Amino acid sequence: MSLNDSSLEILINVPLKHPEVNAVKFTADKKTIALQFALKGLPGEADLNEFNENIRKAGKIYHGIMGNSVIIMELAVNEIEGVTFISLFRDEESISEEEIDIYIALLKEKYDHYLIKDRINIEKQDSYKRRLKNSLKHKLHEAHNCSYFWAFRQGGKVFVLNR
Repeated sequence: MSLNDSSLEILINVPLKHPEVNAVKFTADKKTIALQFALKGLPGEADLNEFNENIRKAGKIYHGIMGNSVIIMELAVNEIEGVTFISLFRDEESISEEEIDIYIALLKEKYDHYLIKDRINIEKQDSYKRRLKNSLKHKLHEAHNCSYFWAFRQGGKVFVLNR
């Protein structure tokens, strides 16, 4: 199992920086990072299709400017008991925090009034990030059979689990 440094940074920094992100998952065998967002209610199918198209266009433009290509970009929508989960799957190789910032800005522009967010502000102190990163590296070292990591915010804290 390998988690490159940029994926590790994404797993830690994205939940700290963005209360809109419900969870971040890293799947080792597929080498993907999934960003999950939760919405109250179910936006219309036309809205979701438009959002999907906007995400794809933004990704294509961003990667065109950066001079690289996207290997995996998939959007999945699931509705469970009145909560809509939007999951964006990206390849670990070409995803960046800047790209994620763009996707979240598009999401907030379209669905800010629907988003379920952690309302507690997390101080973005370097020492906290360093402790979280060291803890995760320790878990990586111990987890030989781990197939993915999952980071999420709850109550102003970031939790990182492995499975």
